[in-house]
Formats: sequence, C-alpha cells, structure tokens
Amino acid sequence: MVWLWVSLFLSDTLVGVQYQWLGLRDVGDELCGEVQILATDRPLLLVWQEATSEGRWAEVKRVQVDRWAKGKKYSICRKGGASGTKVRVILRGITSQSSQVVLYEGTPWGAPILLPDISLERGDTPIIRISIPSPGAYVLRAFNRFGEEIFTIPVELHAPQELKYAVPSSLQGSFLIQVYSINSQRVVVEKPLRI
Repeated sequence: MVWLWVSLFLSDTLVGVQYQWLGLRDVGDELCGEVQILATDRPLLLVWQEATSEGRWAEVKRVQVDRWAKGKKYSICRKGGASGTKVRVILRGITSQSSQVVLYEGTPWGAPILLPDISLERGDTPIIRISIPSPGAYVLRAFNRFGEEIFTIPVELHAPQELKYAVPSSLQGSFLIQVYSINSQRVVVEKPLRI
C-alpha cells in the first residue's frame, strides 16, 4: 500500500495578517510608504512597484516583514520619480504567487507633464507648428547652426494652443527650435529642423 502525502500550503493568503496603512510621507528627498503590522502568522514583503510603458507592474524595491513583527512599523522609500509615474505599494506573502493587498496606488509625483511638440509642415511656404498643451508664459526661439538667434517670440497662453510660424523664404538650412517656459525657467522642448 502506497500513501500519498499531500500538503496544502495556505500561507499564500493574507488571512491571519492585521495591518494599518499609515500612508505616504516625504522624508528628505525620498517618498516613503509606511505600514504598521499589528499581527501576522508568516513573513511578508512590503513591495514598491512602478508601472512600465507596457502597462505592467515592475518591482522596484522590497522590504521583508518579520513573522514576529507585532506592532512594528515598516517603511519602503524611493527617491523622487518623474511626474506621471504610477506607483503601487503592496503587502504580500513571500512567494510571487501569494495573495496581496494593495496599500496605495496612484501618481505621487503629480500628473504627467505634457510637453510641447514641434513639427515642420513642408509646402510652398514651410510652416513651423508648435503645439503647447499647457497654459503659461513661453518664449519661442530659433537658432541657426552657428548658434545665432534667428527669432524670439514671447507668448502667453491661457489654454492649450497650436502656434504656426511661416518661415520666410530667406531662411534656409538647419535650425534649432526651442520652447522655453518662463514659469519653470527652463527649455521644455527643443528640436533640430532642416528647412
């Protein structure tokens, strides 16, 4: 007679775990998620995930939570990320197939920044198109290949707008077109164009 021993491993659920999510906090130049473990019957992982461009979650950092962590606080920290980065902080069992609890999901560093777009429309008269999706004060600049300024146009926008600049026939060659944000005091986009 052969006995078949089957063991059912039930620690993949978060039953038996009591916790309190304490939230996200700025700590110096880092953003930290903090959780207090009130009771647990197994070791756990506190995991920081960020969304990839394919829409999947990638693990960035993990902190192991001790099985005997009753009343202990655990933090997981990350240096500042880019605006629009989707973040998720989860609490789960040790194995990657374990059940999990999502403690936080959002964009802690703000909504994505929409950058202006620069393009060239060819035709009898070439037209430089600059689409600016965010209101604000900007300076549009063009430089020739020697670094000489060709034009500077200040604009104040109260809504998203597309600007068009008809290039005079006397301007030909390679140029660098820039959109400078007065509000953030930096060049937000630049693009080389051949006219």
